[in-house]
Amino acid sequence: MFCTRCGSEIIVTDNGLPRFCKQCGAPLATGNAPVNNSQLMPVGYPAPAGFYSKPNLIISYNSAHPRVLLVVRIVSTGEKKLFYPGETAAYTLRPGTQAIILKIGKRNYRRDVLIPANGEPLVIRASWSGGVARIEMVNAVPSYTTPGFG
Repeated sequence: MFCTRCGSEIIVTDNGLPRFCKQCGAPLATGNAPVNNSQLMPVGYPAPAGFYSKPNLIISYNSAHPRVLLVVRIVSTGEKKLFYPGETAAYTLRPGTQAIILKIGKRNYRRDVLIPANGEPLVIRASWSGGVARIEMVNAVPSYTTPGFG
């Protein structure tokens, strides 16, 4: 399941549903009351039409050397794209934590990024120059802390 506030994955165990989202702290249920279906979206099912209508991840790549390419793989969807220097691509992903693997030249860089649910796109700018790879994230959502249980 996914939290509809931040989009992070909610793990349902034998003990039932957790009371709060671990990412944003949103209450998921009070006491033993059942959770409203509008609070969660089943994993593996496509999002309703128009739910994620705008791109929420934009990746651009620049390189000082025309033969050093970038390969991006979105782990959750299995989508893979080859970027040439100067290329940009936009993705529409389910909000929440997404694992992204960026291969610049011969080296892999894994980034677990939080795709925001507020519609503001996360921008990843990758570059290579002088033998050094750089990965910059713009509009990255800060990490949330788990609320305390007293």
